[in-house]
Amino acid sequence: MSLRKIVLLICSSMTVMAGATISPALPLIGEYFKSTPDIETYVRLVFTTPALFIVLSGPLIGFLVDKFGRKPVLAISLILYGISGSAGLYLDSMFSLLISRAFLGTAVSGVLTCTTTLIADYFSGTEREKFMGKQSAFMGLGGIVFLVAGGVLALISWRGPFAVYLLALAVFPTVLLWITEPEHAKNTEQHPDNSSGNIPWKSIYPLYLLAAVGMVLFNLIPVQLPFYLKEIANSTPPQIGIAIAWMTLCSAIASVLYSKIRQSLSFERILAIMFFLIAIGFISLGMINTYPAALVTLIFCGLGFGLFMPNNNVMVTQRAPEFARGRVVGGLTTCLFLGQFLSPLLAQPIININGIGGILGAYGVAAILACVLAVGFLISSFVNAKT
Repeated sequence: MSLRKIVLLICSSMTVMAGATISPALPLIGEYFKSTPDIETYVRLVFTTPALFIVLSGPLIGFLVDKFGRKPVLAISLILYGISGSAGLYLDSMFSLLISRAFLGTAVSGVLTCTTTLIADYFSGTEREKFMGKQSAFMGLGGIVFLVAGGVLALISWRGPFAVYLLALAVFPTVLLWITEPEHAKNTEQHPDNSSGNIPWKSIYPLYLLAAVGMVLFNLIPVQLPFYLKEIANSTPPQIGIAIAWMTLCSAIASVLYSKIRQSLSFERILAIMFFLIAIGFISLGMINTYPAALVTLIFCGLGFGLFMPNNNVMVTQRAPEFARGRVVGGLTTCLFLGQFLSPLLAQPIININGIGGILGAYGVAAILACVLAVGFLISSFVNAKT
Protein backbone atom coordinates (compact mmCIF):
# COMPACT_ATOMS: atom_id res chain seq x y z
CA MET A 1 0.00 0.00 0.00
CA SER A 2 1.35 3.45 -0.94
CA LEU A 3 2.25 6.06 1.66
CA ARG A 4 -0.48 8.34 0.31
CA LYS A 5 -3.13 5.70 0.93
CA ILE A 6 -1.84 5.10 4.45
CA VAL A 7 -2.00 8.84 5.22
CA LEU A 8 -5.59 9.01 3.96
CA LEU A 9 -6.61 6.03 6.11
CA ILE A 10 -4.95 7.47 9.22
CA CYS A 11 -6.66 10.82 8.66
CA SER A 12 -10.00 9.06 8.19
CA SER A 13 -9.61 7.14 11.45
CA MET A 14 -8.96 10.39 13.33
CA THR A 15 -12.51 11.57 12.64
CA VAL A 16 -13.89 9.03 15.14
CA MET A 17 -11.26 9.99 17.71
CA ALA A 18 -13.17 13.15 18.68
CA GLY A 19 -15.59 11.35 20.98
CA ALA A 20 -14.14 7.87 21.46
CA THR A 21 -10.87 9.00 23.03
CA ILE A 22 -12.29 10.96 25.96
CA SER A 23 -15.34 8.77 26.59
CA PRO A 24 -13.66 6.75 29.39
CA ALA A 25 -12.56 9.98 31.12
CA LEU A 26 -15.98 11.66 31.26
CA PRO A 27 -16.76 10.59 34.87
CA LEU A 28 -13.32 11.82 35.95
CA ILE A 29 -13.85 15.15 34.19
CA GLY A 30 -17.15 15.51 36.04
CA GLU A 31 -15.43 14.81 39.34
CA TYR A 32 -12.67 17.36 38.66
CA PHE A 33 -15.16 20.11 37.78
CA LYS A 34 -17.76 19.08 40.38
CA SER A 35 -17.97 22.64 41.75
CA THR A 36 -19.31 23.83 38.38
CA PRO A 37 -23.12 24.29 38.42
CA ASP A 38 -25.00 21.73 36.26
CA ILE A 39 -21.78 19.77 35.76
CA GLU A 40 -23.72 16.64 34.65
CA THR A 41 -24.97 18.54 31.61
CA TYR A 42 -21.64 20.16 30.84
CA VAL A 43 -19.74 16.87 30.98
CA ARG A 44 -22.06 15.42 28.35
CA LEU A 45 -21.54 18.55 26.25
CA VAL A 46 -17.80 17.84 26.28
CA PHE A 47 -18.69 14.68 24.35
CA THR A 48 -21.41 16.08 22.04
CA THR A 49 -20.12 19.59 21.24
CA PRO A 50 -17.73 18.40 18.50
CA ALA A 51 -20.60 16.66 16.66
CA LEU A 52 -22.70 19.83 16.79
CA PHE A 53 -19.92 21.94 15.30
CA ILE A 54 -19.20 19.34 12.64
CA VAL A 55 -22.83 19.78 11.57
CA LEU A 56 -22.60 23.57 11.60
CA SER A 57 -19.26 23.84 9.81
CA GLY A 58 -19.71 21.14 7.14
CA PRO A 59 -21.11 23.38 4.35
CA LEU A 60 -18.49 26.09 4.97
CA ILE A 61 -15.67 23.53 4.98
CA GLY A 62 -16.96 22.11 1.69
CA PHE A 63 -16.95 25.58 0.13
CA LEU A 64 -13.39 26.21 1.34
CA VAL A 65 -12.22 22.85 -0.04
CA ASP A 66 -13.52 23.75 -3.51
CA LYS A 67 -12.28 27.34 -3.27
CA PHE A 68 -8.74 26.87 -1.91
CA GLY A 69 -8.01 23.19 -2.50
CA ARG A 70 -8.02 19.95 -0.55
CA LYS A 71 -4.43 19.89 0.70
CA PRO A 72 -4.30 23.34 2.39
CA VAL A 73 -7.66 22.83 4.13
CA LEU A 74 -6.59 19.37 5.32
CA ALA A 75 -3.25 20.68 6.60
CA ILE A 76 -4.85 23.57 8.51
CA SER A 77 -7.54 21.25 9.88
CA LEU A 78 -4.89 18.89 11.27
CA ILE A 79 -3.10 21.75 13.05
CA LEU A 80 -6.40 22.97 14.52
CA TYR A 81 -7.25 19.38 15.44
CA GLY A 82 -4.00 18.85 17.35
CA ILE A 83 -4.12 22.18 19.17
CA SER A 84 -7.81 22.19 20.11
CA GLY A 85 -8.05 18.46 20.79
CA SER A 86 -5.10 18.43 23.18
CA ALA A 87 -6.25 21.59 25.00
CA GLY A 88 -7.62 19.45 27.83
CA LEU A 89 -4.02 18.81 28.86
CA TYR A 90 -3.77 22.30 30.31
CA LEU A 91 -7.16 24.09 30.31
CA ASP A 92 -8.62 24.48 33.78
CA SER A 93 -12.19 25.71 33.27
CA MET A 94 -15.22 23.94 31.85
CA PHE A 95 -16.12 26.91 29.64
CA SER A 96 -12.72 27.02 27.95
CA LEU A 97 -12.77 23.24 27.53
CA LEU A 98 -16.12 23.44 25.71
CA ILE A 99 -14.75 26.20 23.45
CA SER A 100 -11.82 23.96 22.54
CA ARG A 101 -14.23 21.11 21.73
CA ALA A 102 -16.12 23.42 19.37
CA PHE A 103 -12.89 24.12 17.47
CA LEU A 104 -12.17 20.39 17.47
CA GLY A 105 -15.52 19.72 15.79
CA THR A 106 -14.69 22.23 13.05
CA ALA A 107 -11.31 20.54 12.57
CA VAL A 108 -12.89 17.07 12.36
CA SER A 109 -15.28 18.37 9.70
CA GLY A 110 -12.29 19.59 7.71
CA VAL A 111 -10.37 16.32 8.04
CA LEU A 112 -13.31 14.08 7.08
CA THR A 113 -14.48 16.26 4.19
CA CYS A 114 -10.97 16.56 2.75
CA THR A 115 -10.07 12.88 3.05
CA THR A 116 -13.32 11.65 1.48
CA THR A 117 -13.03 14.25 -1.30
CA LEU A 118 -9.42 13.26 -1.99
CA ILE A 119 -10.36 9.58 -2.15
CA ALA A 120 -13.00 10.46 -4.75
CA ASP A 121 -10.39 12.56 -6.61
CA TYR A 122 -7.67 9.93 -6.64
CA PHE A 123 -9.76 6.84 -7.39
CA SER A 124 -12.69 5.89 -9.59
CA GLY A 125 -14.84 2.87 -10.32
CA THR A 126 -13.99 -0.37 -8.53
CA GLU A 127 -10.82 1.11 -7.03
CA ARG A 128 -12.83 3.88 -5.35
CA GLU A 129 -15.36 1.37 -4.01
CA LYS A 130 -12.55 -0.80 -2.65
CA PHE A 131 -10.75 2.08 -0.95
CA MET A 132 -13.92 3.56 0.54
CA GLY A 133 -14.61 0.16 2.03
CA LYS A 134 -11.14 0.23 3.59
CA GLN A 135 -11.77 3.78 4.80
CA SER A 136 -14.93 2.71 6.65
CA ALA A 137 -13.18 -0.33 8.14
CA PHE A 138 -10.22 1.76 9.27
CA MET A 139 -12.55 4.31 10.90
CA GLY A 140 -14.32 1.58 12.84
CA LEU A 141 -11.17 -0.20 13.99
CA GLY A 142 -9.55 3.15 14.76
CA GLY A 143 -12.45 3.88 17.08
CA ILE A 144 -11.63 0.75 19.08
CA VAL A 145 -7.92 1.62 19.29
CA PHE A 146 -8.59 5.21 20.40
CA LEU A 147 -11.21 4.08 22.93
CA VAL A 148 -8.76 1.64 24.51
CA ALA A 149 -5.96 4.22 24.43
CA GLY A 150 -8.22 6.76 26.11
CA GLY A 151 -9.17 4.26 28.79
CA VAL A 152 -5.55 3.41 29.57
CA LEU A 153 -4.48 7.07 29.72
CA ALA A 154 -7.50 7.91 31.89
CA LEU A 155 -6.01 5.61 34.54
CA ILE A 156 -3.17 8.12 34.84
CA SER A 157 -5.30 11.28 34.82
CA TRP A 158 -8.49 12.68 33.31
CA ARG A 159 -6.18 14.83 31.17
CA GLY A 160 -4.35 11.80 29.79
CA PRO A 161 -6.72 10.95 26.90
CA PHE A 162 -6.36 14.47 25.49
CA ALA A 163 -2.74 13.66 24.62
CA VAL A 164 -3.96 11.26 21.91
CA TYR A 165 -5.14 14.25 19.84
CA LEU A 166 -1.49 15.27 19.38
CA LEU A 167 -1.35 12.52 16.76
CA ALA A 168 -2.74 15.08 14.32
CA LEU A 169 0.41 17.18 14.62
CA ALA A 170 2.50 14.10 13.80
CA VAL A 171 0.35 13.38 10.74
CA PHE A 172 0.60 17.00 9.51
CA PRO A 173 4.07 16.66 7.86
CA THR A 174 3.01 13.43 6.12
CA VAL A 175 0.19 15.36 4.44
CA LEU A 176 2.68 17.95 3.19
CA LEU A 177 4.95 15.20 1.85
CA TRP A 178 2.60 12.66 0.32
CA ILE A 179 -0.74 14.33 -0.40
CA THR A 180 -0.90 16.11 -3.75
CA GLU A 181 -3.56 18.49 -4.98
CA PRO A 182 -5.55 16.93 -7.86
CA GLU A 183 -5.08 18.84 -11.13
CA HIS A 184 -8.78 19.48 -11.67
CA ALA A 185 -9.07 20.90 -8.14
CA LYS A 186 -6.50 23.58 -9.00
CA ASN A 187 -8.69 25.04 -11.72
CA THR A 188 -12.20 25.04 -10.26
CA GLU A 189 -12.49 28.83 -10.57
CA GLN A 190 -12.11 28.54 -14.34
CA HIS A 191 -14.58 25.69 -14.65
CA PRO A 192 -17.50 26.78 -16.89
CA ASP A 193 -20.06 24.96 -14.73
CA ASN A 194 -18.70 26.14 -11.38
CA SER A 195 -21.96 27.20 -9.75
CA SER A 196 -24.36 25.57 -7.33
CA GLY A 197 -27.02 25.61 -10.03
CA ASN A 198 -25.04 23.04 -12.02
CA ILE A 199 -24.78 20.58 -9.15
CA PRO A 200 -27.36 17.73 -9.35
CA TRP A 201 -28.79 18.47 -5.90
CA LYS A 202 -32.08 16.67 -6.64
CA SER A 203 -30.26 13.34 -6.83
CA ILE A 204 -27.95 14.18 -3.90
CA TYR A 205 -30.47 15.39 -1.29
CA PRO A 206 -32.13 11.94 -0.91
CA LEU A 207 -28.68 10.49 -0.20
CA TYR A 208 -28.12 13.14 2.46
CA LEU A 209 -31.39 12.11 4.10
CA LEU A 210 -30.36 8.46 3.86
CA ALA A 211 -27.04 9.30 5.54
CA ALA A 212 -28.80 11.05 8.42
CA VAL A 213 -31.30 8.19 8.90
CA GLY A 214 -28.51 5.62 8.78
CA MET A 215 -26.58 7.44 11.50
CA VAL A 216 -29.69 7.80 13.67
CA LEU A 217 -30.01 4.00 13.55
CA PHE A 218 -26.28 3.34 13.95
CA ASN A 219 -25.95 5.44 17.10
CA LEU A 220 -28.66 3.44 18.83
CA ILE A 221 -25.89 0.91 19.46
CA PRO A 222 -23.09 2.92 21.13
CA VAL A 223 -25.52 5.27 22.92
CA GLN A 224 -28.27 2.88 24.08
CA LEU A 225 -26.61 -0.56 24.20
CA PRO A 226 -24.69 0.08 27.47
CA PHE A 227 -27.94 0.86 29.29
CA TYR A 228 -29.76 -2.05 27.64
CA LEU A 229 -27.11 -4.67 28.45
CA LYS A 230 -26.97 -3.42 32.02
CA GLU A 231 -30.75 -3.77 32.23
CA ILE A 232 -31.16 -7.25 30.72
CA ALA A 233 -27.92 -8.97 31.75
CA ASN A 234 -26.33 -6.75 34.41
CA SER A 235 -23.32 -6.50 32.09
CA THR A 236 -20.11 -4.92 33.34
CA PRO A 237 -18.35 -2.02 31.55
CA PRO A 238 -15.70 -4.37 30.07
CA GLN A 239 -18.45 -6.64 28.71
CA ILE A 240 -20.22 -3.66 27.18
CA GLY A 241 -16.97 -2.50 25.60
CA ILE A 242 -16.36 -5.97 24.16
CA ALA A 243 -19.89 -6.06 22.71
CA ILE A 244 -19.47 -2.73 20.92
CA ALA A 245 -15.98 -3.72 19.73
CA TRP A 246 -17.40 -7.03 18.45
CA MET A 247 -20.03 -5.22 16.38
CA THR A 248 -17.36 -2.86 15.07
CA LEU A 249 -15.23 -5.82 13.97
CA CYS A 250 -18.19 -7.33 12.10
CA SER A 251 -18.79 -3.93 10.53
CA ALA A 252 -15.15 -3.68 9.42
CA ILE A 253 -15.34 -7.10 7.74
CA ALA A 254 -18.42 -6.05 5.76
CA SER A 255 -16.75 -2.77 4.76
CA VAL A 256 -13.66 -4.56 3.45
CA LEU A 257 -15.88 -6.92 1.41
CA TYR A 258 -18.00 -4.06 0.05
CA SER A 259 -16.23 -3.72 -3.32
CA LYS A 260 -16.68 -7.44 -4.07
CA ILE A 261 -20.36 -7.25 -3.14
CA ARG A 262 -20.74 -4.16 -5.32
CA GLN A 263 -19.46 -6.08 -8.36
CA SER A 264 -22.55 -8.31 -8.19
CA LEU A 265 -25.25 -6.03 -6.81
CA SER A 266 -26.66 -2.58 -7.54
CA PHE A 267 -26.56 0.22 -4.99
CA GLU A 268 -30.27 -0.23 -4.28
CA ARG A 269 -30.01 -3.96 -3.66
CA ILE A 270 -27.09 -3.41 -1.31
CA LEU A 271 -29.26 -0.88 0.54
CA ALA A 272 -32.07 -3.44 0.74
CA ILE A 273 -29.74 -6.13 2.12
CA MET A 274 -28.16 -3.61 4.49
CA PHE A 275 -31.46 -2.51 6.00
CA PHE A 276 -32.74 -6.11 6.22
CA LEU A 277 -29.64 -7.06 8.21
CA ILE A 278 -30.09 -4.03 10.47
CA ALA A 279 -33.78 -4.88 10.95
CA ILE A 280 -32.97 -8.48 11.89
CA GLY A 281 -30.30 -7.26 14.29
CA PHE A 282 -32.51 -4.72 16.04
CA ILE A 283 -35.62 -6.86 16.33
CA SER A 284 -33.53 -9.75 17.71
CA LEU A 285 -31.66 -7.43 20.06
CA GLY A 286 -34.94 -6.12 21.41
CA MET A 287 -36.16 -9.64 22.24
CA ILE A 288 -33.14 -11.26 23.90
CA ASN A 289 -32.28 -11.34 27.59
CA THR A 290 -28.74 -12.73 27.79
CA TYR A 291 -25.31 -11.33 26.99
CA PRO A 292 -24.24 -14.15 24.58
CA ALA A 293 -27.46 -13.71 22.62
CA ALA A 294 -26.72 -10.00 22.32
CA LEU A 295 -23.34 -10.80 20.75
CA VAL A 296 -25.08 -12.94 18.11
CA THR A 297 -27.61 -10.23 17.23
CA LEU A 298 -24.84 -7.64 16.95
CA ILE A 299 -23.34 -9.64 14.07
CA PHE A 300 -26.34 -8.68 11.91
CA CYS A 301 -26.18 -5.03 12.98
CA GLY A 302 -22.45 -4.92 12.33
CA LEU A 303 -22.69 -6.43 8.85
CA GLY A 304 -25.49 -4.05 7.91
CA PHE A 305 -23.80 -0.91 9.18
CA GLY A 306 -20.52 -2.03 7.60
CA LEU A 307 -22.14 -1.72 4.17
CA PHE A 308 -23.82 1.59 4.99
CA MET A 309 -20.90 4.00 5.01
CA PRO A 310 -18.99 2.90 1.88
CA ASN A 311 -22.17 2.43 -0.15
CA ASN A 312 -23.48 5.89 0.71
CA ASN A 313 -20.09 7.55 0.20
CA VAL A 314 -19.67 5.97 -3.23
CA MET A 315 -23.19 6.96 -4.31
CA VAL A 316 -22.68 10.57 -3.22
CA THR A 317 -19.23 10.99 -4.77
CA GLN A 318 -20.43 9.44 -8.04
CA ARG A 319 -23.06 12.16 -8.32
CA ALA A 320 -20.72 14.98 -7.28
CA PRO A 321 -19.12 16.87 -10.20
CA GLU A 322 -15.38 17.41 -9.84
CA PHE A 323 -15.68 21.18 -9.46
CA ALA A 324 -18.15 20.85 -6.56
CA ARG A 325 -16.94 17.69 -4.86
CA GLY A 326 -15.90 19.51 -1.69
CA ARG A 327 -19.29 21.17 -1.25
CA VAL A 328 -21.16 17.93 -1.85
CA VAL A 329 -18.98 15.93 0.56
CA GLY A 330 -19.17 18.76 3.10
CA GLY A 331 -22.95 18.44 3.01
CA LEU A 332 -22.63 14.69 3.49
CA THR A 333 -20.40 15.25 6.54
CA THR A 334 -23.04 17.57 8.01
CA CYS A 335 -25.84 15.03 7.50
CA LEU A 336 -23.87 12.12 8.95
CA PHE A 337 -23.17 13.95 12.18
CA LEU A 338 -26.65 15.49 12.26
CA GLY A 339 -27.96 11.93 12.42
CA GLN A 340 -25.51 11.17 15.21
CA PHE A 341 -26.60 14.27 17.12
CA LEU A 342 -30.33 13.58 16.66
CA SER A 343 -30.24 9.86 17.48
CA PRO A 344 -30.55 10.09 21.29
CA LEU A 345 -33.03 12.97 21.02
CA LEU A 346 -35.35 10.95 18.77
CA ALA A 347 -34.94 7.72 20.74
CA GLN A 348 -35.53 9.14 24.22
CA PRO A 349 -39.32 9.77 23.91
CA ILE A 350 -39.78 6.16 22.78
CA ILE A 351 -37.57 4.90 25.60
CA ASN A 352 -39.52 6.95 28.15
CA ILE A 353 -42.76 5.27 27.08
CA ASN A 354 -41.78 1.73 26.02
CA GLY A 355 -38.14 1.25 26.99
CA ILE A 356 -35.24 0.20 24.78
CA GLY A 357 -36.19 -3.43 24.09
CA GLY A 358 -39.44 -5.01 22.93
CA ILE A 359 -41.34 -4.65 19.67
CA LEU A 360 -42.45 -1.10 20.53
CA GLY A 361 -39.22 -0.08 22.25
CA ALA A 362 -36.43 1.92 20.63
CA TYR A 363 -34.85 -1.12 18.99
CA GLY A 364 -38.20 -2.46 17.82
CA VAL A 365 -39.18 0.85 16.19
CA ALA A 366 -35.72 1.02 14.59
CA ALA A 367 -36.24 -2.50 13.20
CA ILE A 368 -39.61 -1.53 11.72
CA LEU A 369 -38.11 1.56 10.07
CA ALA A 370 -35.19 -0.46 8.68
CA CYS A 371 -37.56 -3.12 7.36
CA VAL A 372 -39.73 -0.53 5.59
CA LEU A 373 -36.63 0.99 3.98
CA ALA A 374 -35.37 -2.46 2.96
CA VAL A 375 -38.65 -3.35 1.25
CA GLY A 376 -38.75 0.05 -0.45
CA PHE A 377 -35.24 -0.27 -1.88
CA LEU A 378 -35.86 -3.88 -2.92
CA ILE A 379 -39.00 -2.91 -4.87
CA SER A 380 -37.19 0.07 -6.38
CA SER A 381 -34.31 -2.14 -7.53
CA PHE A 382 -36.67 -4.49 -9.37
CA VAL A 383 -38.57 -1.60 -10.96
CA ASN A 384 -35.35 0.05 -12.15
CA ALA A 385 -34.03 -3.28 -13.44
CA LYS A 386 -37.04 -3.56 -15.76
CA THR A 387 -36.73 -0.01 -17.15
